[in-house]
Amino acid sequence: MMRERVITITSVLFVLIFSISPALGQTPYEIFSLEFNIPSETGVDIIFIPANYTLYEMEKFNETVEAYYQTLLSVEPFSEFRDRINVWRIDTTEDFELQRTSTMDRLLTVNVNKVIQFVDSIMDFDIDNVLPDDLIIVLVNDLTYGGSGASHVTVAYTGQFGKEVMMHELGHSFGNLGDEYVLFYQDFPSGHSVPFPNIDWDGSKWQDVPGTGAFLGAWYQNLVRPTDASCIMRTVSYLGFCPVCRRALVSILENQSANGTLVEHELTVSVDGSGSTYPSKTHTYEEGTHVTVTANASSGWIFDHWLLDSVNVGSTNPYTVTIDKDHQLTAVFTSTASPTPTPTPTSEPTATPTPTAAPTATPSPSPSPSPTPYEPTTLTPKPTDEPSLPEDVLIIIVILILLVGIAALLLSVRGKWFVPLHKNRNRPIKGNVTRET
Repeated sequence: MMRERVITITSVLFVLIFSISPALGQTPYEIFSLEFNIPSETGVDIIFIPANYTLYEMEKFNETVEAYYQTLLSVEPFSEFRDRINVWRIDTTEDFELQRTSTMDRLLTVNVNKVIQFVDSIMDFDIDNVLPDDLIIVLVNDLTYGGSGASHVTVAYTGQFGKEVMMHELGHSFGNLGDEYVLFYQDFPSGHSVPFPNIDWDGSKWQDVPGTGAFLGAWYQNLVRPTDASCIMRTVSYLGFCPVCRRALVSILENQSANGTLVEHELTVSVDGSGSTYPSKTHTYEEGTHVTVTANASSGWIFDHWLLDSVNVGSTNPYTVTIDKDHQLTAVFTSTASPTPTPTPTSEPTATPTPTAAPTATPSPSPSPSPTPYEPTTLTPKPTDEPSLPEDVLIIIVILILLVGIAALLLSVRGKWFVPLHKNRNRPIKGNVTRET
């Protein structure tokens, strides 16, 4: 009976510590090394983090990561370069602003900058944009199909095809690979270069790669892909990459220790009208990066077209910008509301003058005054003070927690048995870093 009480007390103590940390401005997390093969500055660090998992679902997240990272390292060329890859897991309940895009439900995204800043603040994973040598994989506790691939950050749901979606999206994030299915049912503009190594006008990019051809339909309806359906960038029913995609991934994995000169440019994204974009505002990217921007219209508005450096580049949404210099991209939205017609003024009737001996001039009618247009007044809601927990109360809670912990420890010593707080085979590396064997 006493044993059960102590277990309950220690469990409550663990949960309370994690619950109070956010109130004190701290982000609770725990980091584990699942596979360590090479120093981070010369290898690839793959970091798994959770989204939409509660504190009580961390064990579920841990099991999911184990299955997903083993799948990743079993697929070529990652299996061939396993000795250059480190795998990490970070347990956290941090909110990464997960959302599904209204115009494309399967586009499951997070705040990429927040994800990178969070991971980089914990440990130096060499996320420096010199090379795409680090990859963060966000696994979402959601069974509804979806995912996305941004620079350095892959997002995947954890349903039936979750592992395949992860591999497809990391093809975007890590290898700068394009979709080998038709995403836009229109022709790619002539005279423009195709920004992906696995998509081309005629297949000349990979004419030296055996087992490839030129199959119509990739990204745009008039572009070609290397194989018919033998690539996960084409279909999630094929767990593997085609020869052209493997070659692109190998070129990155083989050059992790290469030193490069960092060239960066800014992309500023703004809106004209009422709507939003993702990403938005100004961000810095490595030269050669391809940034996909999505426009979302507000209620009563529709997306009309993009302006890239003040030039109309069409209405494709999302739109991909190749970072070769500083760019300004504007999403133009138009209102769907019908304009209110201007009323035609009605002439006042002219009174018939009574005849008199001397004719008098008929007075001109005075024009009716124009009505003053109604200007709606926007009421600013009165801010309400959010209740906050007094600092003295927080101190008292922390002291009580420590006392409970001491009491539990004394009881455990007295009973000459030990109750583990966390059944885990992980061992600490340094600080709050733990490596799994």
